[in-house]
Order: sequence, then C-alpha cells, then structure tokens
Amino acid sequence: MSDDATTERRFARMTGLNERRVGEKVFVLDDKTQLHTLDNASAVFLWERIPEHDQGAITVDALVNSLHEAFEIGYEVAKGDCISLLDQLTALCLVQEVDA
Repeated sequence: MSDDATTERRFARMTGLNERRVGEKVFVLDDKTQLHTLDNASAVFLWERIPEHDQGAITVDALVNSLHEAFEIGYEVAKGDCISLLDQLTALCLVQEVDA
C-alpha cells in the first residue's frame, strides 16, 4: 500500500464501548466486558481524536498531523506511532477502518 493510500485510510471507534478517563489514563470496556487501558500520553491523545462510528471517521493523515504538531515530533515518527496504535486498536476491535 502506498504512503498516500495509507494516510487516507479512515478510522472510527466501534459502537458499544464504554470509556472513562481517570487522570492521564483512559479505560475502555468493550462489548465482551474486556477492559483495555490506554496509559501513554500519545495513545490517549489519539484515542480522543478518533470519533465514534456514528459521528464520522478521521483519516490517518489527520491523526498524524495532530500528533506531529501537539508532541513536536517528526512526521515520520508520528506516522509510525499512529499506524502502530491503529493496528493495535483494530486488532482489539476498539476501532474499525471505514470506507471513504
């Protein structure tokens, strides 16, 4: 997949999730009652920017740019972090890729 195709992919949170922020962490309970913890600042930052499925979707590029600017890290580092997190969240069924 080309870089342009990768960054244009769109993601949204799965429906049926319950979440709570406690201090610097976000706890997410999925529909199977599995508890997931987002405990690093960049993961929490990105999670808060991914909309719920019924509220639209966000592109990888938009997530990368927001992380790049907020954390003042290189674009390629931000891109790698975003793709890694999205892959993990997808595997856990917390987010899903959405057609454009």
